[in-house]
Formats: sequence, structure tokens, C-alpha cells
Amino acid sequence: MNATLAAPETAPPAVAPWWIEEEAFPADEDDESKLAWLLHRTILAPAELPPQAWTFRLENDTLELYADRSSGLPGGEPDGRVQALEGGAALFHLWLALRHHGYAGDVELLPEIGRPDLLARVQLGEMRPALAEEELLFAQIRRHPARRGASPGTFSPRLIADLQAAAAEEGAWLQVLDDPEIRRVCAMKSPAALLAVLGTEEDDVLAWLEAGEALARVQLRARREGVEVSPVRPAADGPERRLALRRALGRSGHPQRILRLR
Repeated sequence: MNATLAAPETAPPAVAPWWIEEEAFPADEDDESKLAWLLHRTILAPAELPPQAWTFRLENDTLELYADRSSGLPGGEPDGRVQALEGGAALFHLWLALRHHGYAGDVELLPEIGRPDLLARVQLGEMRPALAEEELLFAQIRRHPARRGASPGTFSPRLIADLQAAAAEEGAWLQVLDDPEIRRVCAMKSPAALLAVLGTEEDDVLAWLEAGEALARVQLRARREGVEVSPVRPAADGPERRLALRRALGRSGHPQRILRLR
């Protein structure tokens, strides 16, 4: 089987995005059937994953993730940075689904140098029980937090440190924007939201994928605390704007996404 599976734009009317029942997992079928089931569950689940940025292709016991350069994403860049970021987020959700169902989730990033649009290959891997943290994150995919409407000062240092640790687990960094001048560079005038920058030390396709995975982990970790984290577009898109933000931050590394916490 060689199938191309892109995320649907919407779920069927009157049906929640996660309408696939847990008991429907084809545990007794082959790897191809299991991956197809997990993929459909993943791409139907999180509303924050833009459906047009990436495409999965299923062939036998392997899923391949491709950047979709024809997507015409708002703020998109010709080097495929935005597609890799969004693809990394989708990949993290798929990996969590694999872990939830007891598979190691073997993920190979950028498996072929000569195929830049091939972002990753995924196989089930060996049977391995999920860790408690992985189950907690997986559970958050099903729910959306109520917006707190909180002011920046109401987010505890513990929460910020927790989200920074979540970003670091995927090789990224998270820095809160508490300087008015930096907010001006970001073209964010309202003080009502807490803003943060998600960045990486490098600025290549691998780093973009890792930033996407970090974004997904940060969003799910925040959701456990009833906090919504969403990218601000196109605040960190475009090389000139990202360079200006990097200079304003005064640190090494490359900004990849500006995030709003509320």
C-alpha cells in the first residue's frame, strides 16, 4: 500500500474531531493498519495543527512526513521553515499516540540528505509502556482549556520554568518577553497577553523540526495547567523580522515562534 494522507480541513458535521473510539485500535492487525489508524487519529485531533503544511505517506510499515511547499501558508518562507515547524508539531502528536498505545515510536528525522522535503520516517518500534508524563500529555490532546483571560503577572514562575523545561526537552529554548522594547520589535502593543519566544540554537531544517516538536510539547504541558499557548502569526516569520528580534533579545540562537499565553 502506498497512500497519501493529508489532514482534513474539518471533521464531519456534528462529530467531535476525536470521534475514533479507543477500542477501535486494530491491535491484532499488521503494522500498516495500526499506523493508518494512529495517523487518522492524530491528524483529526488537535485544531492547532494547520492541515495544509504537511503530508503523511504510508507505505507498508513506515510513515513518511513531507513538507507541503504548495500549501501557501500565511507568512510562509521559500526555504520551507514554516512547513517544517508545523510538521514537527504534527510529528510530536503522532509520537505521543504511538507511546500511548505501547509502542516505542521509532522516529528518524531527515532520513535522506538528497530529499529535503522528506522530514521524517516513523515506525511503530518495539513494545514499550508509556511513561506517566507521556500519558498526561497525550490526555491533553483531547481537551481545550478555558481561556483564563489572565494578565501577564498572574502566570507563576513555576509554570514558566515548567514550560521552559518542556521546550528544552526537544532541544529548544523559551524566553519570556517582558521588555517593552522587544514587544515593540514584535509589533505587539497590547500588554494584556504574556508573550514568549520559542527558539533554537541552530537555524536549519533539523532545528525547525525540533522547534515544532517543542511547540507541541509546550502547548500540551501548558494545557495541563489550564493555559492556552498559541503562535502569534506572522510575528516571527520572515528573515528580517526574525533577525531584528534576535538582536533585541541579545542572546545566541534563532527565534522561531512568538507565543501568546492566556
